[in-house]
Amino acid sequence: NWVLIFDNAEDPDDVEQFFPKGGPGSIVVTSRNNAWRDVASSLQVDVFERQESIELLRRRGPDLAVDDADRLAAALGDLPLAIEQAAAWRAETRMPADEYLELLDASRPALDDESVQQDYPELVAAAWNVSLNWLREQDLSALRLLQVCAFFAPEPIGKVLLSKPRALRIHPDLDPLVRNPVRLNRAIRTIGRLSLARIDHRTNSFQMHRLVQRVLIDQMDPADRDALRHGAHMLLAGNDPDQPDDADHWPRYAELYPHIVASGAEQCGNDLVRDMVLNEAKYLWRWGDHLAARDLSQRAWTAWTADGGGADPDSLRMASWLGFMHFVVGDYAAAASINARTLELYRQTLGDDQEETLYAIGAVAADHRVAGDFAGALERSLVVYDHAKQNFGEDEPFTLRAAHNLAVSMRLSGLFGRALQLDEQTYQRLVQIYGTDHPDSLSTFGGINLDRRELGDYIAAHANQENVVATARRVLKYDDHPDLLRQSHMLASFRRKAGHHHDAVHLSSDVLRRFRTRYGGGHPDT
Repeated sequence: NWVLIFDNAEDPDDVEQFFPKGGPGSIVVTSRNNAWRDVASSLQVDVFERQESIELLRRRGPDLAVDDADRLAAALGDLPLAIEQAAAWRAETRMPADEYLELLDASRPALDDESVQQDYPELVAAAWNVSLNWLREQDLSALRLLQVCAFFAPEPIGKVLLSKPRALRIHPDLDPLVRNPVRLNRAIRTIGRLSLARIDHRTNSFQMHRLVQRVLIDQMDPADRDALRHGAHMLLAGNDPDQPDDADHWPRYAELYPHIVASGAEQCGNDLVRDMVLNEAKYLWRWGDHLAARDLSQRAWTAWTADGGGADPDSLRMASWLGFMHFVVGDYAAAASINARTLELYRQTLGDDQEETLYAIGAVAADHRVAGDFAGALERSLVVYDHAKQNFGEDEPFTLRAAHNLAVSMRLSGLFGRALQLDEQTYQRLVQIYGTDHPDSLSTFGGINLDRRELGDYIAAHANQENVVATARRVLKYDDHPDLLRQSHMLASFRRKAGHHHDAVHLSSDVLRRFRTRYGGGHPDT
């Protein structure tokens, strides 16, 4: 038996697609959206019973008289979040009930925005404000830490994320804190004791309630809000490993991703932050979440070109990547449009021999390939490869990628012998640089097998592709990775050519199912 929990699920249409269709388990959804009542059996979660409120208040503060606990519970409306916050405050300060009630009344926020009022009850905000106001007077750096983290997602925030970027300027009130592990730990402990965040010592992280974040952001003046949001962006940028192609760093990029999205990092103009956003998009592509990679790239490119420009280096780099992402998800018209414009801008700003311009020519060549213009694609692929050899040398990664793409154009043009010769040369150089397990090495090895199949060497192509798929499965770590699926799709055709028809249809069916599940029926790979 299993239980699957969807916490804070807002729109049923967004969530139901992830429900298992059978099995002995149960699904639990927590939500404030009443539309779920039409989907499943609903259970209204009400406020505490008064006795529950009293018990929680006195468990954290045994010195509190029952009558005083009753008065506090009444003032807090028996709201669980407010009761827990008040219990934590009293456990920390031993403040008399009358004094706390005065503080509570003075801490009621002025909430003019109806949507904000719907997000959190006024009494909950007032209970949190008691602690926040105390931090503002007694430990400003701890308050600033909460405020900067308010712009992150309500996901665990590792201490290493806060302490790693010591060389960067985050915020004048925060810089001494993140550079001093003792002070940072002390501030986090204070925040935890006040129940403003939940500390998880097992993962060395803490997590803020989304409503605490909302209260904090709502109370900032515009200048503080801009400065602290930027501080959040700089904290994230300071954690960028700058190696999105290396699977060893993917857990860090996975940790950063929800915070990048929540903080709106793509809106930031800082160079380091923009580098991080591009690296995150590259990680998402390498990891296999192509739609998320495309969406993040689109948001960033739109933000960076909002002033009507687009010819600056950051915008052009993102435009090149966005064109590739459109291509990867099968939106070939959008890819061709942005790639043609990007190539034009690179030629105007850099000339024809720079790496960025050659990359853009290669992207346009790919657009010609999917449009069926194999001769036009081959011509452009040759230009890129010849210029790369001349300018960068034959062993440079850029040149090797250009060689791989040229072999693809050769193969589509029927030049199988030339494609095989070039693929074999490229593969040997890739192995010397990256080893046999690198995705680029595996991709080119798959190309060699395609060349051999087209030349009629079905047995060797099949045997070698079995090895490619086995290695890809080990390196990529999960069976739905699109690179593994594409290599498996090729393997199915090799099995068919080698006479293993039952194995071929079994693998083809599995790949089709996985592509359809991951990308839907309209994706080119499906």
